[in-house]
Amino acid sequence: MGVLVLDYKIADPKEVFRGLTYGQWVGVWYNNLMSQYPDIIYREGKSMAFLRGNVEFAYGKQEDPENPQNRIFSSMTNEQRIIIQDDTALFIPVISTMLSLGDTYQGQTMNDELSLRYAARRDTVNGGAVGAQIKKGEGALTRLVPNELDEYYVETPLFPLSVSESSSIRKTIEIPLEPGPYQGVVAGIFVIIYNLEPGKYRLAFYGRGVGRYTTRSVYDIEVKKGKSNLQDISDPKSIGRPEENPMKFVKEIK
Repeated sequence: MGVLVLDYKIADPKEVFRGLTYGQWVGVWYNNLMSQYPDIIYREGKSMAFLRGNVEFAYGKQEDPENPQNRIFSSMTNEQRIIIQDDTALFIPVISTMLSLGDTYQGQTMNDELSLRYAARRDTVNGGAVGAQIKKGEGALTRLVPNELDEYYVETPLFPLSVSESSSIRKTIEIPLEPGPYQGVVAGIFVIIYNLEPGKYRLAFYGRGVGRYTTRSVYDIEVKKGKSNLQDISDPKSIGRPEENPMKFVKEIK
């Protein structure tokens, strides 16, 4: 069961959300990220809007303390805001590491799941500070989750990854990927929020990885009231005139 926070709910990372675990959702997110159209936001009911987050990364030496805007490495705000329905969930990748079979990490080539998982975990948990904040309208920034972000640490199963030749992101990540199939593992901190009340939100999250790896992201989210196409007519009292009842095919028992 999700936790209600302000004007949204948080999916419990220990439970299944809409039929998938957090780890499975991470695999879906990464495949979407490496597809030809990573930024399409599906506006139909019950959708999931995937944010990029850690893809836009930089290192400490590139930070400019005199210009705060240069300290944001992923930004979709104001006119570039994301518009979703109120039954669309948001997938938020605070910080993550993806490694695939055959990759080399700190001089070691990883040819099995255990070595992949160990390296991805070490690359994530040995980093620095992480943070995620949200505000609605003109309100104040507050924590995205009421508990520690460490509780949202997730590891995926070994999952199939397809990298499109037309991917605009595959060459911009820290370890560039050639087009083709992979078997990968992702470790990181992820938060899924849903049931957002209509309105405008600003979402910001930050992560400091191993070495000088740093990721910062700011998103504006506009939530509009949607109309569900799944009208529940199970309750006979919810139907108007009897002749309009689609369930009238149910006959009396003789």
